[in-house]
Amino acid sequence: MTPYISLYFFLYLFASIVEKINVKKYHIYYSFFLIFVLIFFVGFRYHVGGDWATYIGLYEKFRFYDYISAIKSNEIFWSFLNVFAIQFNLGVAGVNFIIAIIFFSSLYVFNKKNTNSFYIYMLAFPYFVIIVAMGYSRQCLALSFLMLSLSVTGSYREFKIVVLLLCGIFFHNSLIFISFLPFLYRPLINFTKIIILILLTFLFLYLILTAKIAFQYYFSYFLNQNVEATGAIFRVIFNCFPSLLFLYFIKNFYKDNNFYIWLCLCLMNLSFLVCLIFNLLPSGMIDRYLVYTSLIQLLVYIKIFDLYKGYVKDLIVTCTSLFFFIFMVSWFYFGNASVHWTPYKFKLSSEAEWYNYREYYFSNRPLFFEGHLSKVKNKQYLFEDYRSKRFPE
Repeated sequence: MTPYISLYFFLYLFASIVEKINVKKYHIYYSFFLIFVLIFFVGFRYHVGGDWATYIGLYEKFRFYDYISAIKSNEIFWSFLNVFAIQFNLGVAGVNFIIAIIFFSSLYVFNKKNTNSFYIYMLAFPYFVIIVAMGYSRQCLALSFLMLSLSVTGSYREFKIVVLLLCGIFFHNSLIFISFLPFLYRPLINFTKIIILILLTFLFLYLILTAKIAFQYYFSYFLNQNVEATGAIFRVIFNCFPSLLFLYFIKNFYKDNNFYIWLCLCLMNLSFLVCLIFNLLPSGMIDRYLVYTSLIQLLVYIKIFDLYKGYVKDLIVTCTSLFFFIFMVSWFYFGNASVHWTPYKFKLSSEAEWYNYREYYFSNRPLFFEGHLSKVKNKQYLFEDYRSKRFPE
């Protein structure tokens, strides 16, 4: 756990020093330095994250796909990314590195558009970096494109938003259920927005009917099987604090063109708390959507920082950083899945050990691939030993 704590305090101290210096001339260089550190920390992790084995299994499955076969999958761009990594022999480390670049680049754009504060990296670290970026790789990419869609400026705004949302949806289909958010941007609340929402509705229906999104997964898997996430209640409560603060300081947010977006996120977080208390929705489903609604954390606290000056601001920043630190440490000590994040390991390249996973699956669970056989090229090599020269290592 030491690497996580050390990096968290580094982000806190770095932000505190740079914010006091307030040299806007070098702002971009400081940002790139932090992003560089975080990309390497997340991108070259080894055997870290609750779904680590799952993503290795997915990567190995795509070893037998080409780009045409990838189009037939539910999450097309995720398939493309893995096929691309396999084509250039990048390994799982390469996939994670690309994901880290996309995520932290989108976080930088989101920060520049909405807060322009170095504290955002500290606030994002306990949940968005550790849990999401290092645990939910596919949904991390969907979150990245949601942040980009919320940061769009200039002409053809609606078109850019739709393109970015489609990219996110085809990395992780869950984004489609929250894709209305960017259109709550105040200048877009007009006839154009209504037309776009209607078109998105038709797209949504098309994707369901053509099985291009995992509709059955999100409704059958979560609702019928009643999937539970024991930590969801704590993360919902953690989100309720900034949501209530937003409502308390609502006059300070009202002039923001994104006001209705932030208001919607607040109301969704509070609704999730009600759903958990009265058991209206499975906690597993709610936990998946907290990935998106937790964006309220990154906005509210920094906006409150900017309302105060001097020692009062320093005290608020220190208390908030301590609050996030307690959340992070508590999750490491009491979270059921946190064991998969410790100890932190760092490797710059793939190893043969990663390919053992494929050998295990092929030898012991061949039925795992049965549903994909129609899309597989070179079926005669499917269950061949991973040391075969026919497979690039």
